Amino acid sequence: MKIRAYRSGGIIDLYYSFITLMLKRRLISSDCFY
Repeated sequence: MKIRAYRSGGIIDLYYSFITLMLKRRLISSDCFY
C-alpha cells in the first residue's frame, strides 16, 4: 500500500480493503460449498 494514498483518502482505502476482504471470504466460502 502507498503512504500517499493513505494520507489523501485513508477512509476510502480502508473501505476498499474491507470490500476486498469480504469478496475473498465469499470466494473461499463458495469454493468450499462447491
